[in-house]
Amino acid sequence: MGPSNVYSLDQSSIQALVDILNVTRSTGEGVDVVDYRAQHEDQRTLLDELERNEYLCKVNEKYWITLNGLTVLNNQDVKDLLERCEKIFLVLRNHYKATPKENMKVVDLANAADLTFKETAECLGYMMKAWCWSSYSNSFQDPAEAFIRPSERILDHKTFQEVRTELKKLRDNRQENKETATFPNKDIEMPDDAMPILQGSVLHPKIVEAALSQFETHHYRDAILNAFIAVFDYIRERTGLDLDGENLINTAFSLNRPLLLLNKLKTQSDRNEQLGFMDIFKGAYKGIRSPKAHSLITQLSSVKAYEYLIFASLLARRIEEAKLVSSRIKVKTRVRRNLKK
Repeated sequence: MGPSNVYSLDQSSIQALVDILNVTRSTGEGVDVVDYRAQHEDQRTLLDELERNEYLCKVNEKYWITLNGLTVLNNQDVKDLLERCEKIFLVLRNHYKATPKENMKVVDLANAADLTFKETAECLGYMMKAWCWSSYSNSFQDPAEAFIRPSERILDHKTFQEVRTELKKLRDNRQENKETATFPNKDIEMPDDAMPILQGSVLHPKIVEAALSQFETHHYRDAILNAFIAVFDYIRERTGLDLDGENLINTAFSLNRPLLLLNKLKTQSDRNEQLGFMDIFKGAYKGIRSPKAHSLITQLSSVKAYEYLIFASLLARRIEEAKLVSSRIKVKTRVRRNLKK
């Protein structure tokens, strides 16, 4: 029997979602969690329940309505928003079929969908919770920089309505299997119907594209290796470097002349973070990615494999969020100069 609370939100819950949605749509920003909870002290339990049931999410201490949350709000504004998402999805699907290896600028996407840039950026903010994207810009607010690239998984569905239906099923499965999905014992196996918890917003799109299909078919070793190959390919993709291993990591995250900045590098704490993640990337390469470490990934349960993918996803997320401080041309020139020394 499925969960009984999927569409049983009371009026207070619906109103809270509507209020938060109205603020985010008018300002283009999330609702400050601390301020909102202080101003609505009697709704704190309700807000926790909405978040727990995946109608609401917190991103950088801001409340946002999830795609599942939009689905339960049956008003004309939401219907119009979802209709725009449908148009955007079809344009991106056709773009992938025609040019599967190319990014699409959000400006061009808006023109093709006959929408404004603002409308398109708003829709993409919700659509990112699906799993059919290969890469996208850190933000959709800058017309000069904003882009998105679909992955092959966009071909799994003909319409965005089908995507939303599947996301709802995954959400229902997660709610039904919540107790089983905590996995306090590392030796137990993850039930098959809990595997979809990896999709959506849990894993970085790069890891979803590289490793999820192997994980779902129980090829755990291949899933892990593919995930970490994707991590280091992502560094090369962002920087233009043609290096591997420690040379790649040292050049990309160097304190002296970094190509990827994890922070502003203004304080000792900033420098410690940059150095710390350099070591983490090196450890991941030596212990997981390196061919010499392949034999170490044995006796894998689905839970242990899941933990590896979460780790890979964290690294991919930090690469995505890092600020690129050199162009590809400058990078290649610098690398050639360093190799001559």
